[in-house]
Amino acid sequence: MLDASPDALDGPGEELVMRWVLLGSLAGCEGLCDAGRVGRVAREFAGPDAIECTDIQCSVDAHDAGEASLFEQGPSQGIDSTIESWVVTNAEGLWFFRSDTLGAKAAYHCIDPVVTASGIECASIEPAGNHYAVCGGHSGSPAPIPFDDR
Repeated sequence: MLDASPDALDGPGEELVMRWVLLGSLAGCEGLCDAGRVGRVAREFAGPDAIECTDIQCSVDAHDAGEASLFEQGPSQGIDSTIESWVVTNAEGLWFFRSDTLGAKAAYHCIDPVVTASGIECASIEPAGNHYAVCGGHSGSPAPIPFDDR
């Protein structure tokens, strides 16, 4: 299994160990790109008939059943910023969306998700060694991929 913590997303060519402990965010930001905007976009991405999940198991169960769902994790304190995150399932699969107060807005596609005691484990995360830039301040090498280009 791969560790999907943001620190594990170092770069292409490395074997990534990615365990996502509930962080995530999404695209199409025009104008102000804050956590509220990212949350609205995550909700739109899930779709109008999405199940409102109250835990991670619900998200994975919805994914396994081919149903749309949205799980919103409330704000949590990171090392130097406040993080808000969402887990979304829809026809495209299971996605993590993340917004932090330092400006990062990113999306990750979780391949073959499984619930564990520490969160969701993914067989892999796409894009490997990178992330989809939703909006806000993104930098790094390689350059983030625009969410709309997924």
